[in-house]
Amino acid sequence: MKSLSRNRIPGLSVIVFLGSLTILNSYCHIAAAAPYRQKIHMKHIKLYDANGFGQPIVARSFLMPADWQVAGGVQWSTHYDPNQPAYFESFSAMSPDGRVSFDMLPAYSWIWFTDPGIRQMMLQTGNASRLASPLDATGVVQEYIIPNYRPGAVIVSVKPRPDLANALRQQLIKLGLGRLEANGCRVTLDFVEAQIAYTQNGVRYLESAVVQLFRSDFPSTGMQSFTASNLFLFKAPAAEWEENQLIYATAMRSMRQNPAWLKAINQFQKNMARIRQQGAVRRQQIMNQMYEEMRESQQESWEYRQESIDHVAREFSESIREVETYHDPSTGYDVELPQNYEYAFSNGLGEYIITNDPLYNPSQDQFGGNWHPLQAAP
Repeated sequence: MKSLSRNRIPGLSVIVFLGSLTILNSYCHIAAAAPYRQKIHMKHIKLYDANGFGQPIVARSFLMPADWQVAGGVQWSTHYDPNQPAYFESFSAMSPDGRVSFDMLPAYSWIWFTDPGIRQMMLQTGNASRLASPLDATGVVQEYIIPNYRPGAVIVSVKPRPDLANALRQQLIKLGLGRLEANGCRVTLDFVEAQIAYTQNGVRYLESAVVQLFRSDFPSTGMQSFTASNLFLFKAPAAEWEENQLIYATAMRSMRQNPAWLKAINQFQKNMARIRQQGAVRRQQIMNQMYEEMRESQQESWEYRQESIDHVAREFSESIREVETYHDPSTGYDVELPQNYEYAFSNGLGEYIITNDPLYNPSQDQFGGNWHPLQAAP
C-alpha cells in the first residue's frame, strides 16, 4: 500500500486513537451541516487471520467508537473445494444500543457461460455451485445483498461511480492489468454507492451500501467471472442519519489492510494455482480449459482487486475535505481534524482532542496524561 503525501494522517473526530501512520480517505460523503458532537472517542480496531498462516496476523484495521462491539476477521474453509473461495473476510460493528452498525460482507464470486450447452453440462456434472446469472453492481445490491442480508429493504437511490472505475483502471494498468487483457480477457470495473431503507421494530432505517464489482469476460469460451468485494454497509435510524455520518467517514477513511497479510495471501494464491495446474491433466479437457482460465484470471487479478480499496478510497478524498491540518511535533507527522473546532491537543500517543472551549484543559479531564496544543500547519 502506498503512503499518502507528507505522511499525512487524516484526523477523524473529536478524540481519535490512531494506530497507524497511513490513514485512507473515505468512500462516503459527510454532510456539511451534520450536527455538532461535543466528544467522540475512537479506538483502533484490529481484525485477525487467526488460522491461515500458523499464527494470528492482523489482516485489517480501522477506527471505530470505543464503546462499540466489533467482531469478525478472516475465516478459512474447513474443507477444500477448488470451486469455492478458500477464505472469507468480514466484520460487524455495532453501537451499544444496536441502532447504528457498520459491516463488511464476505466477497461474493460467481461465474456464467453464454453457451447454454456448457451450463447444462456443469449442472449434470455437479460443477454448478458458483453458476449464476450476470449482474452489475446495482444488481448485486438488489439481487444479493438485500435478499441475503436485508430482506424487505428497498433501494432508495443509486449513485454510479464511473469516475472511480476509470481511476482504478488506470491504476491497475500501471500494475500490469494489460497482461490479463492481452491474453483475450476483457475486464470491467463497476462501482456504486446505493442507499436502501427498511423498517425494523417500528424504526425506519437508512443504510449505505458500497459495492465494487470486478468482471472478466473470456470470448474464447464464453465464460464470465464476477467478484463483488469491498461490500460495506452502514446503518442508522433515518432520524439520526446525518449525525452518524462522521462515524461512517471515520471508519472508511481509516480502513487499511496489512501489507504483510496481503503478501502471504498472494503467495497462497500462487501456490494453489501451481497445484491446480499440476493436477489439471486429470480433468476433462473442456472443463480444464474453462476452469483453468477462470482460475488464472482470478489469480492474476486478485492482487489488482486488493489494491482497489486503497486507491478508490483515496479518490473520494475531495468529497470530505471539511478538515484542518495540524502538525504534531511529538510524532513528526501531520494530522487532519474536523475544521469546525478551534483548539486541538495531542498526548503524543496517537490520541487527539479538539474543542471550541478556550478554557478546556485535557490534562485535567477524565483522560489524564500529558497533552499539548497543536498549531495549524501552514
